[in-house]
Amino acid sequence: MPQMIFSGTGVGMALVGGRGRAIAILLLALSPFSTAQAQTWTEADVLAMVLEGAPDVRVAEGRIAQAEALADAVGLYPDPMLRWDREAVATGVGSSQDVVALTVPVDLSGRRSAQHALADARIAQREAEAIDARSRIAAAALTAFYEGIASDERVEVALRAVAALDEAVRVITAREAQGTAAGMDQMRVTLEVELARSVLATSEISAKLARARLLVLLGRPVDDEPTLDGTLAVSVLPELAAVLDEAEEQPTLATRRRARELASDATSSAASAWIPPLLLTGGVNLDRETNTEVGYVAGVSFLLPFFSQGRAVSAAARGQSAVAEAELDARTRRARAAVVAAHIRLVGLYAEANRFDAETRGSLEGLLLAANSGYREGRRTLVELLDARRAAISVALRRVNLRLEARRAEIALRNATGALR
Repeated sequence: MPQMIFSGTGVGMALVGGRGRAIAILLLALSPFSTAQAQTWTEADVLAMVLEGAPDVRVAEGRIAQAEALADAVGLYPDPMLRWDREAVATGVGSSQDVVALTVPVDLSGRRSAQHALADARIAQREAEAIDARSRIAAAALTAFYEGIASDERVEVALRAVAALDEAVRVITAREAQGTAAGMDQMRVTLEVELARSVLATSEISAKLARARLLVLLGRPVDDEPTLDGTLAVSVLPELAAVLDEAEEQPTLATRRRARELASDATSSAASAWIPPLLLTGGVNLDRETNTEVGYVAGVSFLLPFFSQGRAVSAAARGQSAVAEAELDARTRRARAAVVAAHIRLVGLYAEANRFDAETRGSLEGLLLAANSGYREGRRTLVELLDARRAAISVALRRVNLRLEARRAEIALRNATGALR
């Protein structure tokens, strides 16, 4: 498989150069948003936290427990019945008779097997729903995690833009002292600095909002300020055939196949559900008149299946089988469609991010170098310098956005193949 890494480390250098980068780092360290934190979260940490006690996962697991409880009830054999009867004359001297008998139900039909298979099929359905819930919540948490990282990078871009413009202010001040710059340049760059600081402020707000979304999703206090340890760079592109195979074998589909097979077993067992259960009775008969005589009681009884004929369980089995088959087909198609869409998006964004980085890096560095040196030497105007700075910011933000979109596509692909659970 090809292994290519997005390049994101040169953004700051392209923006401000060596001294500007040092200023940006200093500003970043002094920023109230980026103070050193005690907590550092990786992707693995976020996955572990979100899957531990997430409400959607708890609901799905509770439904599994409910289905298992119903299955236990279905699996019980019918209770036997102990009966005692006495027959006697109320007045005078007469005889009495005591009968103690045990009646045991014996079901020779497939009714119980069909009900048991149906209960197991419902458990399998609930298990598949739990897997889906875990995958869904894991994908949401990872998306929020990487959106937080992207927000941090946008803040860094804004910090570097402010640092670069502060450097421009110093150059203009020096040129004014030499009499080679107009006072209008000072006013123009002051406005540009304030605009950059305003963009920085809104970037910090967006970053805090992204963190708050992640914290709420994880059920953590919103005043937590973790450091997010991760990269937007996607390093590996899997082959489409391989991820399609993964999607076919993912746990949720395997569990739904088991549900379909159990429903089919229930349909087969229900074919003999018309056979009525037998009631076998045996016991002791004590007949007292002048002497006590000991006898026995034995009997067999069963219902005449004129009306029910096991129709209810047969209909339930057929319905469950049809639902399981259709649901498996729908889920399989949906998984394949999601894999193909996510793979196409990932491959396209992956290629575009690398192409854009390669095509802009040299031109951007040359443009900034020419604009900076030219303005210091009086060969370039302030407008040209500011245009170069704006281009640098736009390119840096485009790099962040492309890598974030590629990471989102990668998360969607992992979710579609069942890798997140």
